Amino acid sequence: MDNRSPDLPSKLTNLGIYLMNRYFRTGNLTDIEEAIVNFKQAVSLNDPNSPDLARHLNNIGNDLSNRYSQTGNLKDLEEAIDNYKHAVSFIDSNSLYLPGVLDNLGNSLSDLYSSTGNLKDLEEAIDNYKQAVYFTDPNSLDLPSRLNNLSNRLRDRYSRLGDVKDLEEVIDNYQHAIFLTDPNSLDLPIYLNNFGNSLSYRYFRTGDLKDLEESITSYQHAISLTDPNSPDLPCRLSNLDIGLNEKYSHTDDLKDLKENHS
Repeated sequence: MDNRSPDLPSKLTNLGIYLMNRYFRTGNLTDIEEAIVNFKQAVSLNDPNSPDLARHLNNIGNDLSNRYSQTGNLKDLEEAIDNYKHAVSFIDSNSLYLPGVLDNLGNSLSDLYSSTGNLKDLEEAIDNYKQAVYFTDPNSLDLPSRLNNLSNRLRDRYSRLGDVKDLEEVIDNYQHAIFLTDPNSLDLPIYLNNFGNSLSYRYFRTGDLKDLEESITSYQHAISLTDPNSPDLPCRLSNLDIGLNEKYSHTDDLKDLKENHS
């Protein structure tokens, strides 16, 4: 290819996208390696003021993040974070592209927190998820997943620090995600199960039986929408069993035990 061609960055990007699509089909790490090379070359050839630069940087971040998930090499994750941050710095606050990059950055910071346990990484992930939610159009189909991502990390911070404000925000966000999600969406049982968990956490903190009962209802709804062959079903059934056992310990109602073993 002619390095002087103004079309070269877009051609390199298209090739990188093709390689990543092939990787998702085959799982061949060589495709990721080559895609990263192509995306990096596209960045190096781009005008620093090009509106495409942020997309190229985001692509590099995605590929490095995918390679990290395969290899566990923290250098890839740290480089992905750097590229996402660089991309964010080039994106106008009114751009519809911004929330997705912020969400990607939050995901990689979450992975870093999971690996290091460093509270600073968790705080930064939460900050970026909050920005992603803030900049997402209220009617966007992406909003429920971003609310779920934010809530997952707020739940982690609640588990670390015990601040009930985090837990209240978790519950509100899961509830909002459920409200916005299509009843036929495969994501709905995930959100329902997460909502049930958060209500269960509040019940064990406050002892309010209404939270326990609502968590049981949410677990039941999640289970009703879960494929019988799903690997997630045993965990959801276990959550329901725990809730019903806890309810029976308060009510002595045999119906709860029967439902538990049904």
